Amino acid sequence: MNFKKLKRKTCQYAAFSVALLLATPSSAASFDTLVPAFAKVKAAQQNLGQMQWKHYYSNNGKCTIALPNKPEHMKQVMSDPQTGNSMNYDVYLAAFEKKAVYMVLIANYPEPIKVSDSIQSLENFLNGLLTQNPHNKLLFADITTVGGCKALDFIIEAKGVLFQGRAILSETNMYLLAMECQRENYQEQHYTYFIQSFQFGK
Repeated sequence: MNFKKLKRKTCQYAAFSVALLLATPSSAASFDTLVPAFAKVKAAQQNLGQMQWKHYYSNNGKCTIALPNKPEHMKQVMSDPQTGNSMNYDVYLAAFEKKAVYMVLIANYPEPIKVSDSIQSLENFLNGLLTQNPHNKLLFADITTVGGCKALDFIIEAKGVLFQGRAILSETNMYLLAMECQRENYQEQHYTYFIQSFQFGK
């Protein structure tokens, strides 16, 4: 898969992710358990200063994250014809040496998310991603907490391409932080630095 196809595929993941967020909670089956089948992401041990990643702030998402270069920014509105609900979302895409694509998707829900529904919504979201492609295979999934908010870490593989991400639910927003690359180009320390750089702002 060349880099242009990889980037286009990441954009498709972004659009499909928003469509999943518009779906009702009952539209996808829930996992009984989320069993890690891939080594958990560990804290980066290497010095990443030479990478010269920069921190970017999203006014709409009120958050900060480090990216390898200035991201492309797409802002759209998606509507659900069945419910009439609409969702505003921003997508930021940044490439790393034409070997990986880093994505930040910030979607604004029409209504606040109930804390009691957070885990169910995250599981449904992941289930939907898995069914998008018959070749998708779940390597890892685990519920965690980020800044007091429920989050889900996951790794999906399809034909040698890894899609690793973290979905975070916070009030009326969902944050999807993700990286996509060929397995042979995977660099764990880069992804860990990316994920750990995320912070909620004001």
